[in-house]
Amino acid sequence: MKTMLALMLIGLLTAAAPATASGVQSLPAQAAEPHKGKLSVQDRNWLRSAHQANLAEVAAGKLAQRKGTAQSVRQVGKTLVTDHSRLDMQVKHAAARIGLDLPGQPNATQQQHARMLKQKSGSAFDRAFIHLESGRHIRAIELTSKEIHKGSSPAIKQLARATEPVLKKHLHQLKNASLKTSGSK
Repeated sequence: MKTMLALMLIGLLTAAAPATASGVQSLPAQAAEPHKGKLSVQDRNWLRSAHQANLAEVAAGKLAQRKGTAQSVRQVGKTLVTDHSRLDMQVKHAAARIGLDLPGQPNATQQQHARMLKQKSGSAFDRAFIHLESGRHIRAIELTSKEIHKGSSPAIKQLARATEPVLKKHLHQLKNASLKTSGSK
């Protein structure tokens, strides 16, 4: 499970950028510009993993909006779709600037988890969604911190730094959704 979670990197926004209507910020143009030198394996892996995670998170968020029985689960799903769609634009932009090819779909483990979620319904879906997404976000925070401290590109590290508050916001929303769904039994 740790391996799957390791690939669930997510990121968003910079604290210095203006906020949009959803509260999600965009990177300033110069921040999305990776340095011209060679990127480290750490930077490249983070971008690839972040992209796959974004694809998986958008799909999971859409599923939560459709299948979630608790309003809090549906709302978290909506937030994930909005935030991870915006993040993925930033990740794709950064990757394009350096000529990095990104995977076209979530990884095999992410796809397996999507199949598992699709089979759930009712409150079992809500619980499985919250559990899976909480684990993904906890691990993503850890891996984003690793990128911040060990990455070589200032622009990619800035993108990772901008990720932390959004990941923490998502984790907080998931914890609140968990409390609401467990309290409604």
